[in-house]
Amino acid sequence: MSSVKKFKINKVNQEYYSKYKASIKELSFRQYKPNIGRFVESLGSIDLAKIDKEDIEMFVEEKESTLRVYVKKEGLDYERAEKVKINCRTHLRSILIFIIKNDINDAIEKVNKDLLIYLI
Repeated sequence: MSSVKKFKINKVNQEYYSKYKASIKELSFRQYKPNIGRFVESLGSIDLAKIDKEDIEMFVEEKESTLRVYVKKEGLDYERAEKVKINCRTHLRSILIFIIKNDINDAIEKVNKDLLIYLI
């Protein structure tokens, strides 16, 4: 029996996460969960709606860097690392667009304009 990763997420971010999860198909969420869960968990007490573009890019670059080390060690193709980076950014943008569009926990009032421009 495989274990399911449980993320340590603050109450506000848990609400975003749960509502986003409920809004998409289970199979799709299985692909999104690792990126979104780790990212939101990494925020600690920071409200997801208050992050900026740099927070996303730093997380994506760190994920790609870790994967590149693995790819090199295993002798795999570097294109895989680039695809993972693109997917990770897409997954994070998806939850942010969802919480802003649906104004969950007053996300519209919290989000900064630079992040809105980045998401467009």
